[in-house]
Amino acid sequence: MSAIVPLYVGEAAPKKLRGSLLVLYQVQIATGLFIAYIVNLGTHHYASDASWRVPIGIQLAWGIFLFGGALVLPESPRLLLGKGKEKEAVRAIAKLNEANVEDPIVAEVVAELEDAIKQENEGGQAGWLECFSQRSMSECSRNQG
Repeated sequence: MSAIVPLYVGEAAPKKLRGSLLVLYQVQIATGLFIAYIVNLGTHHYASDASWRVPIGIQLAWGIFLFGGALVLPESPRLLLGKGKEKEAVRAIAKLNEANVEDPIVAEVVAELEDAIKQENEGGQAGWLECFSQRSMSECSRNQG
């Protein structure tokens, strides 16, 4: 979640809110760490298994909350455009920006995302095995050119 949430916010949030939402996300992470420390400090002296069950239970509760939130959010517009589902992407962008599908801001975001996807695709396709490859980036560039 710590990698996916900022990515989703960065590609789905309206421009005017992106920075604020990413900062808020980081503040929530720091606050969560502080609360976890307080809970651990409060339960460390318990002689029973509650000393570890309470902190784990609280983490599970937040995990369920996050999972429920993920079910409510629309699919990533970038992913939808990448799969060729433009109408669904436009609806998702409109929903995330609280706008109509005909709104100029929706068309602007679609154009930006299509541009970014086009640039990514020009770099060529890579598989999962390339993550573990010993080849350097310069070798990959030479082989594609």
